[in-house]
Order: sequence, then structure tokens, then C-alpha cells
Amino acid sequence: GQQYFVSVRSRNAAGLYSEVGQSDGIILRPDQLVQDKIYVRSQNHNALEIFAANSGVKTGEIPIPAPPGPVSLSPNNSLLCLGTRGSDNRAFLIDTVTDDIISTITANTTTESFPLFSSDGSLIYFNSGRFLVDTSLALSGSTNAVRSISSSGLFKLTKAVISPDGRLIYAIPPEGIDNRVYIINTSLLEFAGTDSRVEEIVPGAGVIKDIALSPDGKTLYILGTVSGFHIVDTQSGQVIRTMSDVTGTNIVLSQYGNKIVAAGFSGNITVVDASAQSVAYSMQVSTLSGVLKVVQISPDENTAYVLENNVYNNNQDRLLFVNLGTREVFSKMEVSSGTADMVLKNSVGIEDTIPPSTITDLTVKATGSSLLTLSWTA
Repeated sequence: GQQYFVSVRSRNAAGLYSEVGQSDGIILRPDQLVQDKIYVRSQNHNALEIFAANSGVKTGEIPIPAPPGPVSLSPNNSLLCLGTRGSDNRAFLIDTVTDDIISTITANTTTESFPLFSSDGSLIYFNSGRFLVDTSLALSGSTNAVRSISSSGLFKLTKAVISPDGRLIYAIPPEGIDNRVYIINTSLLEFAGTDSRVEEIVPGAGVIKDIALSPDGKTLYILGTVSGFHIVDTQSGQVIRTMSDVTGTNIVLSQYGNKIVAAGFSGNITVVDASAQSVAYSMQVSTLSGVLKVVQISPDENTAYVLENNVYNNNQDRLLFVNLGTREVFSKMEVSSGTADMVLKNSVGIEDTIPPSTITDLTVKATGSSLLTLSWTA
């Protein structure tokens, strides 16, 4: 399920080659990558519900021994990390193959914050609790798995994304505090007396609602309430484009970085062509008085999973399956009342299931200007 970036050299009209690494690279994607499970977290139910992603049929649930908090998925799709709400200081690691809790993490403070996996999955950052977890030590049952974050930088930040090399975290503060995106140096987090916030991005006035980062880490997308939707070059920190026709409360970027979907209170979603940096279209997917939250976009970029929270009747919470090609809602799945968030688990990719030495008849086929598709026999 990971993306491979291949360093290539570009040749110009004069026949001269650029320096290695100057190209934007090539993304290789395995065709076999498909979505298979949706995990649903409700604030009214001490369990994670499991649904089949293609059919919407409920296939089971995972009992959680505490009120479940935010949940996130490891980069290779093998683990879920689930925090807890309230005074319970535990977090849980769940095997996505067996759907069993395989490790319980006990911290000295709250785990009620979004757990952010490092880009290689070796660490999990809990921003509100000011600690991080060594994944391997946690899985082995070690009492040394939890390490304190001594720096002041990560405290009380909410939504965060991490760069592909794991060096930088881009994070936004709780709603209403300010209009900045903080850039955090992960190497400074465990040094007392330091501020790991090394830079800030201020795209404009108004509250920042959500952020997303391109797969290569070169572009940051920022959704604001007043100033619009901003596209930022992460190398310079400068806003390179602002779009006033993209509004909402949250955004999601497709796995290979080609599409962005924004949603909010209007009942509409807006689809953005990331390469063209323009709105492809907007469409209405709900007539209820509530908030829409985009859960994820399928790996083939044909389906958006949109959570519909009815603010007047929580019993009508649903997950909408939206075909981004035909622009229609083709399925609606009832979910637990008070649903807070969901994650979509993809089947494990080639690098985790097939040793490279066993791959034969590898074929590379161009499907766009820079996107290639792999097919193989193993």
C-alpha cells in the first residue's frame, strides 16, 4: 500500500540531462490495491464496528474496554491505533487482519487526541497528551514503549500530517485559537526547553479547518473558513494558489494525490483536480441538516466515502458511497448514532506480501504523464 518515488533525470530539448533528483519522480502503484474494510467509531458505543467497503454490510465489531477516542491506520494498513475518551489513559493497537486488540498502551495522561503514525509506522505521536509511542516496543509488551514529548511544540494541536521522510509534522491548533499551520521538527520533540515549532504558515484570515499533504510532501493543502482553500509549496512555505470556490469543514486527498474532496454543512461535496489546481465539479449528496465529513477516497479514485451526521437526529447517521465518475450516490449505509470518525483499510500492497526476489514478468505501463501502473507474476 505504500507509494514508490523513483528518482529520474529529465532530458531537455538540447539533449542535456538534469541533476539526479531534480525530477518530480514517478509514482508506481500496484493495481491489486483495493479497499476491503471500513472501521466506524461512535461516541455512543464502546466498540469499533466493521463494514465491508464494497457492499456496506456489517461484518462484525471489536469490543473496546473504554469509551473509544480518535482512530488512525498505520502506513502499511496492518495496525489501527485507537485512543480513549475521558479520564482513561489507555490506547489500543489492533491487528487489521484478525481484528483483535494485540497491545494495550498505558500513558500518564490522556490519549484523547488523534494518533499520528510516523511515515514508516515506527512511532505514534499523541499530540494532546505530549507523548509518543514506539510501535515495536508496544507490540512486544515493553513498559518502555511510551516516551515523553519534552518540547512545547506539539501541545494542544489537533489535525496533523507528517512528511514522507518523517522529519516534519504540519499541524493546526484547536478551532478558534489562530489561523496558522505549525511546522514541527520531529527531531526536537524529546528535548526539554526547546520549541519544536520551527516555522509557521499563515495563509490568510479566519480559522483553519483542515489540512492535507501530497504524497511527495511538496504540496500542502489548507482549508480555511474565510480565506478559502490554499495550495502551499512546502519548500518555500508560500501560498501558490487560493481558491474561493472550495469551502467546507474538511478535506481528503486521494492516495496518489490526484483528487481532493471537500465537504461541510451545505450537503455538497467539491472535487478538486490536484494537478490542474482547479475545481472539477461540485455536487449535492445530502439534503439533511447536518455536517458531511469525507472519510476517504478509494485507491482507484472512483469512490468517495462521505459520513453524513444529522445534527437533529443522530439515529440517521449514514455513510454515503459517492461515484466520482458518474457523480451519483450509489449506496447509503446506516451507522451507529453519534458516529465520530471512520478509517478505510486497503488490502496490503506488493511490498508487504511478495518478496522482490520472487517477482517475475514485471510489466510497467504508462497511464498518464507521470503515473505508471505495475502488473506482475509472482
